[in-house]
Amino acid sequence: MPEFAGFVYDDAGVAINGATANLYDRNTTTPVRATTTTNSSGYFSISHATEGRFDVEFVNGTSKRRVKYDDARQFQEVEVSNLLVRNPASTFVYDIVPAAITANRQLTLPLLTGTATVVCTPTVANIAFGVGVAMVAGDYAIGRDADGTNQLHLNVPTGASFEWSEQDVSRMVLSGGGLLFINDTANAQMTLGLTINQGANDNEILALKSSDVAHGLTSFTETDTYLSIGKNDGPAGGAYLIAVAEDTVGVARSFRLDAVGGLPDTVPSTTATALGLMYFAEHDGANARAASAANALIFAVATGATITNKFIVDAEGDLHVDGATTLTAFDQWDDVALARAFDQFRAPDQVVRDEWDDFVKYGRRELVEAGVLSDPHDGGRPMVNITQLQRLHNGAIWQLGKRLMMQQREIETLRQQMALKGG
Repeated sequence: MPEFAGFVYDDAGVAINGATANLYDRNTTTPVRATTTTNSSGYFSISHATEGRFDVEFVNGTSKRRVKYDDARQFQEVEVSNLLVRNPASTFVYDIVPAAITANRQLTLPLLTGTATVVCTPTVANIAFGVGVAMVAGDYAIGRDADGTNQLHLNVPTGASFEWSEQDVSRMVLSGGGLLFINDTANAQMTLGLTINQGANDNEILALKSSDVAHGLTSFTETDTYLSIGKNDGPAGGAYLIAVAEDTVGVARSFRLDAVGGLPDTVPSTTATALGLMYFAEHDGANARAASAANALIFAVATGATITNKFIVDAEGDLHVDGATTLTAFDQWDDVALARAFDQFRAPDQVVRDEWDDFVKYGRRELVEAGVLSDPHDGGRPMVNITQLQRLHNGAIWQLGKRLMMQQREIETLRQQMALKGG
């Protein structure tokens, strides 16, 4: 609803009481859309229910004056409380209301080389650019490609930067050289990449999410986060990587790492190059790496509701496995024959058979039952349980030892009997 209000004075500056104010459609003299009169202060207020463009006429006796919609004026400075801008169809107006500021602020319009349209929503302000049009400030530009694609490009000169700040605190900086900083402004060890500084916060610094995921393990991360990275220790650092999958039948694994390509060496040595490498070293406290002390544990594989080590490598390269007493023993087996059965199964075309192989009555079924071989049901080849095979070898050695000791005892008995007979 358009509204008009103001004051009417005579040539001497005296308020005119009782003057008539008539509202007409733009550039018309009839009909009168609305009318009112001024009060003793010369004030009038008039409105009309229909949106449109209007002229206002003031009549005082034989004197008439008109304020026309088509009037155009220039001013060096205009101050208004609310700024109303009528749309081209003359149907509605944009009511521009400033926020409640505590000090004077300046809004500077950038230099434009073409037409730009400002599009605002109730909560977010956006800038829509025409094809090939950009907002330009010096060598900086934001705009769309001339080919008409919907890609928004931010042009930052090499050696310069584009910065987003919050209360004069830098939150994000994009350099013309291809560096992106979040909560930081420089990284002497990076030429091209992303640097994130989480300050003194000890929670996640990177989280990857998916709307398909709802694992429910919120004691570690949010339910739709399937991978997160954070500090292992608040003040000391280190990395803590969490990969979480739903506990469903269709999920085979929660973490997978693929490394493809490279040119590995073929001769093992302490300096040979393998396709994959995991390197661990200690910090000497003086900007260098240091070797671990003797017997230091450098790598472990653990599981359980709480961390329980199952496999450890120490500084000398020794391998340590969990020696739980619940693991399978082999006293019920002929360990020597079972070990021979393993070779017969593993490489039947390479085993040189002899008469003693006829006494081996074991096969794959017994090797699986003893836990030396796996029994895959997915079409894959059986895997060898190295620790269980080591236990089998220990049992076989002990059985052979017992047989040798029994034979030694029998030989000693025969010698004694022969000596008594004078043989």
